[in-house]
Amino acid sequence: MSLMSRLISRLGAISVQTGALPLFSWSLVSQSSEPSTTPTKEVPYASILANAPCSDLRHFVSSNASKGKKVFFMGEHHQQPRVLAAQMTMLDELVMQAKESTRPVVMVMEQFNALQQGMLDKFCTLANSPPSEEGDPSAREAAGELLEDYADDGGEGFDLTHYMPLLLQAREAGVKVVGGFPPRAWAGVVYREGVDVLQSREKEKLAHLEFERWDDLKCSAEHAAYLRSLMSGEAPALALVEPGQPQKPIHTAQAFKDAMLAHVVDQKLKQHDGDVLVYVVTGSGHCEYGFGAPERLHSVKRDQTAILVCKSNEESTIWQGEDWDSEAKEDDRVIADAVFCYDQV
Repeated sequence: MSLMSRLISRLGAISVQTGALPLFSWSLVSQSSEPSTTPTKEVPYASILANAPCSDLRHFVSSNASKGKKVFFMGEHHQQPRVLAAQMTMLDELVMQAKESTRPVVMVMEQFNALQQGMLDKFCTLANSPPSEEGDPSAREAAGELLEDYADDGGEGFDLTHYMPLLLQAREAGVKVVGGFPPRAWAGVVYREGVDVLQSREKEKLAHLEFERWDDLKCSAEHAAYLRSLMSGEAPALALVEPGQPQKPIHTAQAFKDAMLAHVVDQKLKQHDGDVLVYVVTGSGHCEYGFGAPERLHSVKRDQTAILVCKSNEESTIWQGEDWDSEAKEDDRVIADAVFCYDQV
């Protein structure tokens, strides 16, 4: 057994909540000039899910794979040890499911931008000899080179040492790792100067990435309400927007990241004619309630994706809105297919 396999075997079972999960309508409030007679309040997430049905994470993955799900989102809280354990367990189970059906696994990560693919391809080159209990010397060398390349390139604002166990696990299992985001600087241009400036300034690089999804940068009223809540810490409210009023630049920049991530996932699905399992590691704000990247996928429908998001038992809350006790509407959005609640370290 290799060193990485031994590490994964020691992670233990991980439980996720799979039922009685919050709906977007519970939190959504209507914005008007009159104050609401039923104010919203924040409720600890742990109390909401205290009696929710649970499932083993591996069972969640295997059952969804058997149902034909092709894209698995892991909506993380960045750089949390318990979340990393869940990510590694999820990847291990996806690799096992792929072996049974002879499908490859591709891991798309927010932590790398799409222009950093060269350093990832170099890192993922498999060693000539199988890994031993003492580890793989070439893997240690590859990890060091990746950390150096990432730092030299300016990185994307992440501490890559935290994600190295997941990356080494993927390397050992033969999983291709793919950069899923636009460069952080590009999102900054969209926010500060506008989409037109980015299209002109980075025309060749955008063409190289085959990115043309500018219509996907539009946010629905519900997505905009979610983003406002995410960024302000206030309850999500449907804004009263006058016809023709431009979208907020910060929302366009966020949608640009979502659109690029969806574009990369779609590319991998098409390259394998859909016969692939795609594992997407990204912040929960890019996939909660099916907003963000999942709703911008072109190659698969929502019922072909599985979304898991992470919530801290200590810090995560949800808004209790006017419709808290109402039944789900036909087009309502559940927060995810499963939620992993964890204790922060």
